[in-house]
Amino acid sequence: MREWACEKLGVDLQATAAQIKKAYRRKAMAAHPDRAKPEDKEAATAEFKEIQEAYSILSRGAPS
Repeated sequence: MREWACEKLGVDLQATAAQIKKAYRRKAMAAHPDRAKPEDKEAATAEFKEIQEAYSILSRGAPS
């Protein structure tokens, strides 16, 4: 599960909390449903939820 989350956010397994947070913010801004075209909103919402889940997984056990 951590491997999937790292891949989703584009960080390596030894990423620090700061690196994870930075990657999360970058990905979340790019995929946020409010920034999507109306016809892409559903896909953007699904992608955004996956990014949030990945961040949740990684932020639980990230080294400082």
